[in-house]
Amino acid sequence: EEGEDGLPARVSSIDDADAERDRILAVLFSGVEPRIAAIQTKTLTVGDASVILFHIPRSHKAPHLITAKGLNQFWIRHDRQKSRMSIDEIRDVVIKTENILQDLEGFLTRRRQEILNEVVVTPYYVISAIPLLRTGKDILDIRDERLRSLLIDGPNQRYASWSFHFEGYGCVRPSIHGLRAFAMNAEAWKSLHLFRNGYFEARILIDGSFCREKVRVEKSTKIPTGEVMVLYPYAVSEYLASYFRILQEIKNHLGIEETYVVAVRLLNIKRYALKPYRPNAIGYQDNEVSVWDEEHLEIAPAEYDISKPGDEIANEISDRIWQAFGFERCPMFEAGVFKQ
Repeated sequence: EEGEDGLPARVSSIDDADAERDRILAVLFSGVEPRIAAIQTKTLTVGDASVILFHIPRSHKAPHLITAKGLNQFWIRHDRQKSRMSIDEIRDVVIKTENILQDLEGFLTRRRQEILNEVVVTPYYVISAIPLLRTGKDILDIRDERLRSLLIDGPNQRYASWSFHFEGYGCVRPSIHGLRAFAMNAEAWKSLHLFRNGYFEARILIDGSFCREKVRVEKSTKIPTGEVMVLYPYAVSEYLASYFRILQEIKNHLGIEETYVVAVRLLNIKRYALKPYRPNAIGYQDNEVSVWDEEHLEIAPAEYDISKPGDEIANEISDRIWQAFGFERCPMFEAGVFKQ
């Protein structure tokens, strides 16, 4: 840097940048409490200089205690200056953090009840995510053509499959909340809803394309003898992969840096079943199934780093759905990538 404005004048090369990056990461992981989530870093070459890039997102767990080099202190930055936090500053940050989390919890609770009121007893698959720190803020322009394009035909959406490819038979319309994309004349079938605060929701009807077969089960403790609908593995997993591919592009377009809170729900699926195999695998045609015996299957809201590949996130959540049915993992992914 040169001068009082602190602007960089040149790039200084770092010897053994990979080792230095690892050293700094080790300090961040061991010397900051609570740990800061979703730190991203890489080394690169600028001209002849080796450079390390760190991206540290805004935290929802502030304030963070510095415990490195014998310190046990809270610090704050004012412009280019940093100083130890006063008691009042610590109190203000704690209250602000608590308010953000309470607003988030309230929003998610209200939205869950709104969805239940809308679907009533109809089986639906609902996937939702919201930027962790944006609950009460409007961050998108509903006239943004790029957003409209992503909703009608997002990246890597397989045509005539379990994805959100609406091009040619869908539309995007403003709503009271933001933007809504759906198949024309079949809005109840599947839709995408992007709220002004960045909340992104997919809703898919669990119908004949979602459940391709029935099997007969014998009476168990809670499930009487009879036929049950089988959730098709492609539908459960590919909709997730398709959703997160679109969400990643929306996140990048809007410049959202923080993590998201993600929730997945299969609503009104009592007496629906799942199989442990891929549809084309040996054994799939056998009647080995696990039957869900509650009204809803809900993967509780959890924090995810959406900068990760969308298929990896879909793989993690798909595994949790299969595990809810008592199986080890979802069979539709290989090395974190959805397999067609």
